[in-house]
Amino acid sequence: MEQQVADEAGPNKGAGRRWLGCLGVPLALSLLGVGTVVGFWGWWSYSASLAEKRALEAQSVEAQETFDPTLEAMENAASEPGVPVDIDKTIRTIHEIDRALQSYDDFESYLEAVGTQDYRGVAPEILEARGELLAKVRELYAIQVEQEEQQALWDMTKEMMLETLSVVDAEGEWGTLGPTGGFSVDREQAKVLLDQMRDRQEQERQQIRILGEARDELFEAMLEYSDVYYGYIEQWDRLCVLRDRAYLAAVEGDWEATELAARAAIAQAPSEREAHLLLARALIESEDPEKWVEADQLLSAFVDKHPGYSAPALLMLGAMAQRQGDSAKARLLLQQSAAYFPKQAEALTDMLNPYAMRNWLRKTRDGTVIIESYQDTMRGAGWFSPELHLAKDEFEAGDVEAGRRRVLDHFARRRTQKQWDFVLSDLAFAQDLLGDQVRELFPEDAWLDLQVRAPMWGEGVVVSVVNRTDIVLRNATLVLLVQFTDMHPGDYVTFAADTQPAVNGNATTEFGTLPVKTTIFGTEKGPDDVVRHRAILLTDEAILWVDTDEYKIAELKRERAQKDAAKPNGWSQAMQESWKGLSEGMAESSSVQVVPTLGRDSIRVELPRELAPLRPSFRLHYGQNTLTAESNELVDDAIVLRFDAVEDFTKAELEDLRLVVSTTLGEVTIVWTPEGEMKFRLGDQSSAAP
Repeated sequence: MEQQVADEAGPNKGAGRRWLGCLGVPLALSLLGVGTVVGFWGWWSYSASLAEKRALEAQSVEAQETFDPTLEAMENAASEPGVPVDIDKTIRTIHEIDRALQSYDDFESYLEAVGTQDYRGVAPEILEARGELLAKVRELYAIQVEQEEQQALWDMTKEMMLETLSVVDAEGEWGTLGPTGGFSVDREQAKVLLDQMRDRQEQERQQIRILGEARDELFEAMLEYSDVYYGYIEQWDRLCVLRDRAYLAAVEGDWEATELAARAAIAQAPSEREAHLLLARALIESEDPEKWVEADQLLSAFVDKHPGYSAPALLMLGAMAQRQGDSAKARLLLQQSAAYFPKQAEALTDMLNPYAMRNWLRKTRDGTVIIESYQDTMRGAGWFSPELHLAKDEFEAGDVEAGRRRVLDHFARRRTQKQWDFVLSDLAFAQDLLGDQVRELFPEDAWLDLQVRAPMWGEGVVVSVVNRTDIVLRNATLVLLVQFTDMHPGDYVTFAADTQPAVNGNATTEFGTLPVKTTIFGTEKGPDDVVRHRAILLTDEAILWVDTDEYKIAELKRERAQKDAAKPNGWSQAMQESWKGLSEGMAESSSVQVVPTLGRDSIRVELPRELAPLRPSFRLHYGQNTLTAESNELVDDAIVLRFDAVEDFTKAELEDLRLVVSTTLGEVTIVWTPEGEMKFRLGDQSSAAP
């Protein structure tokens, strides 16, 4: 029976076993392969996860190394006890940090620049808010492993920060001196900007890990920082309103108003610098010995507290010593100030950065005066020139040559520092402070002519100086002053030409082609926009105005119109009092000569060179004709004029020939009689030649 069952089942069962036996080998191999793949995938996933983990750990370390030095510098400065807040430094530092965003292309370079800032005196609130903002960025940076991710995060952060800082409302009215209201961050506008940036940065977002809420947190941190930032901007701007008032009052010579505004500014910001200097100036100008004591204390404390900015304070101490009659003390202080100004020029100028935020000041003349007054204080220009104060001492002591050297030293400093913008105001101040002595450095400046023409090819202007004297001017630097359209009268943009070895006598010296281009209130200006040209020539012998003939004539008319209202003094007074005596001297040393030529003749006139300091202009009248001199030169002791194509004097008598000599002091008309005698008419007066 058992055998039967076995026989019945046998054939199929055996076949099944044999089939399973055949299948078992490949199945086992397949299962082994699947297990191997699964195992490899698990190993690969684990390895990739481990590699990513290690990469994130390394990136986290890099984030700390990149961000922490800057964060620590800010934290340490914010927590340093006993350091008063310097509002000017706070604004300047903020401005530098934000400007650095535009100057660098990656986090490393940006943070290196920001981390080396000196944060002492910067408002702790600003540092804390900025630190929180950088900490948020560090969190995102710590998970950006790839270089492309890091660059995308930088681009996004840079755009967000710059856009956020632009979202501000000014509350209140804006006047000449600044806003009278406050600031607030427009959060609704900020949200609109954020949405716009999200759309623009769609591709970058794919390259930055885990944005979402982190991005919104970063943006919120930026808004929080902006609230703090604009709070200090408002505080600084209110301070500027007071200081601006003090600057304008100082320019007007209203020292009482200067003092009041400066004291109010100091009360608002005890650690600021500008108002302290303005107050000291007002106290010095008061001529009150009791206030001089306060000025001395104020300036001495300033030098002790701000040794790196001591040059203007030392100058004022020297100027005060001059007024007190202590020449030795004044000389030492002024010399020390002169030594420090070049060294401190860069640092002092660096303070100007916040003024770039107030560029709207340049839209008005008063606003320009404020900026220029600040610059004078910081760079030793105008009243703050130590060399010019020293020159005044030398001239008053009777040492004309030493005074002359001091004046030339001052402008030599301008040349070596390439501070061309200050040459104009410095020369104007030198003429006000030193008067006749500056004029007498080179009394023949009217015989220097400026020529400006378009080049044969290319852009710019070709500038030349015609020297109609017999004097050689060595080591000559020409500073071209250009007034463009939309600029205020009297305001100029300066362009310096290459220094020439010499401007030879009775010759034309070319100073090359200058690229006369600038931007005025966002509009580019070029040669076609020029209103007028002037120039100042800096040489070893003298500092000289060089003008076009057209400008000289217009200026002479203007000065003549103001002559009666002005109160002459010094040399000018003496010249005016001796006008008649001068005319008699002219009679003795003047001559007229007919130079026969084919057809019409020429007239050659010689006048005494002593007339040159009066900067005269000449017009020859004959009948109905008025002629200008074809040539006008200084030769030896004479002014030599030549008028061409006057008349054929072989056929006509020498009569009705009149030479009008115009000066700022008046006019003299020289009349030649047919007999060759000369008569002079001074206004309504007349005197015959002896």
